[in-house]
Amino acid sequence: MWAALHRAGARGVVLADEETELPGEGAGFFRDSGMAGTPANDREGALAYVDLDEVVTRLTAALEAVDPDIVVTYDATGGYGHPDHIRVHDATVAATARLSRTPALYTVVTPRSWVTRDRRWVLENVRGDRWSTPALDDELMPSVVDDEAVTHVVQGSPTALTRRDAALREHRTQVVVHDGWFTLSNDVATRLPSADAFVRVQPGTGEPMPGRGEPGGLDGASGDGEGTR
Repeated sequence: MWAALHRAGARGVVLADEETELPGEGAGFFRDSGMAGTPANDREGALAYVDLDEVVTRLTAALEAVDPDIVVTYDATGGYGHPDHIRVHDATVAATARLSRTPALYTVVTPRSWVTRDRRWVLENVRGDRWSTPALDDELMPSVVDDEAVTHVVQGSPTALTRRDAALREHRTQVVVHDGWFTLSNDVATRLPSADAFVRVQPGTGEPMPGRGEPGGLDGASGDGEGTR
């Protein structure tokens, strides 16, 4: 993780380490819950099941020290339903409302039209029996939304995308980067995006703020991917 952050030009903060006393859990890191229904999901001390206010309190302190203008987190589904990711969403929505200066809060999503476009690209460009290539009508991840729900798009510059790919390559336990695409541990080929889509939401509630047609919407202004995101 630290090598990936270094490649991305980012700084990391650990909310709990091996000496942290977690209420009702004893000392230790917040642990990966694993997906619902898997043995790992019963792991003691998993982030998803640590008291929410404990996580919010620690996250609020970390964010207060940074004093961010913008905070980005998972959507309410955790991207693909991971319980820890959902916990991160809930904690971030709550924490941003507690800050002395309220930042703009965004959740990461994927527009539906992008999925169709990128699946076509994968079917045309990825070869080999080792990889799974999703069909156009395969099930969508829960973080896929109608294009009209997107409020902001950030287009990555060549420099930013190169930096992004270098950071991903350092995350060897999570992802394998290929030429224009990547795979996770499930070996499903997915196109590397050249832009990111977001929904601006209300701190404290997570309710979406005005969508497409507003300044910065899917058909409005976009950044170049070079700033802090």
